[in-house]
Amino acid sequence: MDSNTPTSTVLKPDKYNHLSKVCKALSSPKRLLIIDLICDGPKPVEKIANRSGMTIANTSQHLQTLLEAKFVKFEKKGLYSIYRLSNPAVENILHNIQDL
Repeated sequence: MDSNTPTSTVLKPDKYNHLSKVCKALSSPKRLLIIDLICDGPKPVEKIANRSGMTIANTSQHLQTLLEAKFVKFEKKGLYSIYRLSNPAVENILHNIQDL
């Protein structure tokens, strides 16, 4: 094979499933807002809901989508679920999208 010949970038099916979840997570302005809010530091669902103008239930649904895409993670502190970015790369993704 010639070094100028493009190589296949076919991924395994589970990778496509994950990429699909990532695209879904990025397809909502509300989820992008949530990511932006969490970029400032970990926050409980109630604070994210308050700052985003959404209900706690709606915020929780959006956070579930972000969790499935592995953009956020959470920890329980007493009665509260505290959400944070799962990786600094998530903030970079948000900034790169804004630069498009």
